[in-house]
Amino acid sequence: MSSPDRRLREKAAYYVPAVFSDETKSALEGMIRTETERLARIHAVNKLLECYGVTEASVDEDTYRSIYRGLHSEDLADKERAFKQLDQLYE
Repeated sequence: MSSPDRRLREKAAYYVPAVFSDETKSALEGMIRTETERLARIHAVNKLLECYGVTEASVDEDTYRSIYRGLHSEDLADKERAFKQLDQLYE
């Protein structure tokens, strides 16, 4: 997930098993915080949500949108708020 090759980062985020572990969570959060390539970030966000079991059907629409938009935000503070929301849902 930290490869200099954009395609490898995209594939790593897409194909990593959606099993919640500290290692997977940390790697995906790192990608979301630093990724500059759109598709790689999309895959990282989608996989992180999948690891948490968060879908549009599993939480209310406003919560889902808030988390999803926060994770895609250019503002790191928004991303950190979204990570905290996910952690609160997982508790």
